[in-house]
Amino acid sequence: MYATIARILAETFNVPGDRLHPQTLLGDLDLDSLAVLEFTEALREAGADGLDDADVAGTLTLAQLAELAGQCAA
Repeated sequence: MYATIARILAETFNVPGDRLHPQTLLGDLDLDSLAVLEFTEALREAGADGLDDADVAGTLTLAQLAELAGQCAA
């Protein structure tokens, strides 16, 4: 799921690849609140159906988010 997260952030939100690391905090990627909601929806479409908007917090690392998204996969 980490590769999917990195791909979505790079392709959809134009986050440079050198900023995408497992230990990067989501909150450090300068996504505004609307972008975070769009990102969450993209994760749901990628298979994390059970992911809630409130689950995607800026305090999560990308690795933690990948683990959570994997647990929310249908």
